[in-house]
Amino acid sequence: LGASTKAEKAIQAIQENAVIINNVTRVLTELGISEEDIETIRYDLYPKYSSSGEILLGFCVDHMLKIRVRDLDIVGEVIDKAVAAGANRISSITFTVSSDKLATLRDEALKDAVEDARKKAETIADSLGLSIIGVASVEEISGSYPRWRYYYIPEAAGIPYYTEIMPPSEITYKVYVKVSFIIG
Repeated sequence: LGASTKAEKAIQAIQENAVIINNVTRVLTELGISEEDIETIRYDLYPKYSSSGEILLGFCVDHMLKIRVRDLDIVGEVIDKAVAAGANRISSITFTVSSDKLATLRDEALKDAVEDARKKAETIADSLGLSIIGVASVEEISGSYPRWRYYYIPEAAGIPYYTEIMPPSEITYKVYVKVSFIIG
């Protein structure tokens, strides 16, 4: 989320934008979001011209922040309070998994995939009257997990509301393994 400002002079647009972003940052930290979880991902200053391109109308500043909200229960409140503090740009909300959780999911998924491959190989070997005597090779093909994206569209100005953001209730991490067993 962030702020776009427009003013006659570049310095005015910069200053107005800084006031908004400082207010937004203050509100976010009051909600318990650490400064490490608030970062600038884009900052643009550019001239604004008339439609003919001949007359300079002023200058615009776009300042976008990336916010990491670790408590999913307050996502809607974060948006509402940021907008109340002056934020007028919200591009998207993405739910992801922390790297620690992702590593755990990956390890569990790999273990399950290898166990599944072994069970299938044992079934095939048994049906042939053989058994698994070793592993020739193991290869992880790929791993993926979904990212959820929610787009925020504010209600009409002046109507009190709380933005309801529904995070995913389940996270699935998929891995694919290729195992070559030695049977005999």
